[in-house]
Amino acid sequence: MSINSTQYVVMVNHDGYKSTQKFDLTEGECIVIGRSWKNDVVINDEFIDAEHLKLTTDNIGTLYVEDLGSTNGTRIGKRQLKTAVNYPKGMQLGLGDSIISIIDVDTSVTPAVQRDSVYKLSRRFQSIVWYVISTLAAALALVGGSAIYATEQINSQSIVEILAGGAVIALAVACVGGILSMLFRRNTLFGLHYIFYCWAMVLFAALDIIWEIIAFNIDHSFINGILENVVQGGFLFILLYGALSMTTRISRHKKLPLAALVVLAPIVFSYVKTSLMPEHEAWSSYAQAGSVNQPPVFNFNKGTTIESHVENVDKLFAGLIDEVTTGTNEEHHSDTIQISESAED
Repeated sequence: MSINSTQYVVMVNHDGYKSTQKFDLTEGECIVIGRSWKNDVVINDEFIDAEHLKLTTDNIGTLYVEDLGSTNGTRIGKRQLKTAVNYPKGMQLGLGDSIISIIDVDTSVTPAVQRDSVYKLSRRFQSIVWYVISTLAAALALVGGSAIYATEQINSQSIVEILAGGAVIALAVACVGGILSMLFRRNTLFGLHYIFYCWAMVLFAALDIIWEIIAFNIDHSFINGILENVVQGGFLFILLYGALSMTTRISRHKKLPLAALVVLAPIVFSYVKTSLMPEHEAWSSYAQAGSVNQPPVFNFNKGTTIESHVENVDKLFAGLIDEVTTGTNEEHHSDTIQISESAED
């Protein structure tokens, strides 16, 4: 009678740190998992007992797990493990603050994930030389663009203010982008975000100057409007595509339509709004006249009772009657005076 022996791998995830341990399990024998050094699988977790979990197998390779009366227990999926149960290979087990999965070595391993272009760019441009070159190029673009469109003479103070504002925006963009990259890519990429934004400022300044030259020579409002949308939309598309590439792992087939949709939506809306403006103006007077006054969502006025409302109405009418009576008496008095003066005359 042959004795089956199978090699297993325990994948341990404790406080974000992952490790693997390999062991052999023979039919009729058991493997103990716990914090004690004499165990076959050792997990350094203060909430795990010295001998916490036992693994056994039968002659057909079925794996069984059993909690050894541990202090904090063992969870299989979302339920607490009470007795020895059949363990589906790869299912997560909760021991203390650790999560483990047990698989056999014959389980196929997924192919390695290929590094994308963003990772390669971050490796290539992480040199301090690129930081200096990018910073100088962005500074030159900011100062040059401000000098071209300036209506007053630029002095040293205004140059310092321009550079300081650009530096604050670049660092803020790098920090926000780095945080998003950490959330979705597990890699900060602060430096790559900073370099990308610096060259984005250079590109924007160059496109702005080129567009101004072309618009000045064409001098046609409709064509100039189209060129302005093309230039601004193209720059925004590059900016969004780069931001999505550096902060997420979305495939190229999803990034392209997403960035295009974000860019084209406001442009299409502006043209549609212009075409619908006459109809909107024609309906606006009717809409205002036919609108119904709705009560406010939040009413902070204190409520009133029926008795107080009646009392307020009585006071209102009494005041109106007094005003009418006073006005009548004053008119009668003035008429009497005028009659007396006429008699004397």
